[in-house]
Amino acid sequence: MIGIPEAFVATPLGVLRVWATSEHIVRAATLPGWVKTRPSYREDAQAQRCAELVTINQTDYALRLWLHSTEWSGGRGAWATHREWVLPRGAVELVRDSGMAPVPAARSRAGTLVLPAVAEWAETQTGRRLRLRAGRQAIQRDLATVGREIAALQALRARLRQHDQQLLPASATTPPEEVIVVARDPHLAELARAVASHLDGFTAHAVDDFGYTLRLDHPDGRGLHLHRQHNNDSRVEIVGAYPHSDYHFRAGEHPSITVAIARGPIVISREITRRLLPVYTEVLGKIHAHIAKQAADHASRTQTAKRLAALIPGASIHDDGRHTTTVRWYADDEPIGYGHIDLSAAGTTGSFQARNLPIGTVEQLAAALAGLASDGRTGSRMRR
Repeated sequence: MIGIPEAFVATPLGVLRVWATSEHIVRAATLPGWVKTRPSYREDAQAQRCAELVTINQTDYALRLWLHSTEWSGGRGAWATHREWVLPRGAVELVRDSGMAPVPAARSRAGTLVLPAVAEWAETQTGRRLRLRAGRQAIQRDLATVGREIAALQALRARLRQHDQQLLPASATTPPEEVIVVARDPHLAELARAVASHLDGFTAHAVDDFGYTLRLDHPDGRGLHLHRQHNNDSRVEIVGAYPHSDYHFRAGEHPSITVAIARGPIVISREITRRLLPVYTEVLGKIHAHIAKQAADHASRTQTAKRLAALIPGASIHDDGRHTTTVRWYADDEPIGYGHIDLSAAGTTGSFQARNLPIGTVEQLAAALAGLASDGRTGSRMRR
């Protein structure tokens, strides 16, 4: 056994060594024969049953892959998902003795077969305990790292006190160990709070440690950034804060204004209300609508993908986390070859690609398309 929690899990490609590096990250791999001869594995019956290679399309590969929980990532970067687990793009590694790169279909096949087995195991009591042990070890490592960093900072602080003692005059009364922390721009912080007090419902808080940028927030989700104009410290610039999205801003939809600080917080707040808030609020509404539509499209697309995956033996669902959901399948012993269906937007249309189909399957697809075309022409004539 190694120093991190591990187990041996049966998958359609054989028994694989599975280990966790944190509570939310699980890895799986074949176990080379020379590793099995190590003292830690030599007497371990489970380790001896572990696959040294996996066979895909009559080719032997060493396999290595990893997956993470949606709780950790939110599902971003997914190539495939199963229950609450994500197989990221590029997470499947296949190596063969010849050194030749594997074909993409082999990686797809490996991921499609191994992901469900490892994801199911990760949610068993044994899998959860192993992941919790790995998470505990990860926390211990982080604490040790933080401890070393604290010790280094304490040493620096001691050196700083020594320097302060040497620099202070003998009559100085301020203890050298006293550290006074102030914002680099306290006047700006005071100004932001005063401006916020004249904007109905807004409050001000700093967004950096030095007070260079202040944020004015409203409970309804509106937010403004206030900072000094970069080339004129006597003026403040105020810009709208928007949630992260891929909304395409049009001309004039990302406004900002500048106001002379000397005009005071009442005038600054009035200029924000008159010149910035109307356009900003309108654009913010568009962005929220855009995000909501994307969420609705994604939900509709996901339901369509689930229906299609249920119809195709061995199919799996892959989501890029943005605009496209893909249904993939790979079958060695069935007349459906391998391929994928890409769904975009709300999933009401899609593109279909299949390879390695027997001619009989191609003829059936052609007949189905012809039937659909005939039904369409009949319906068109009836509407006339």
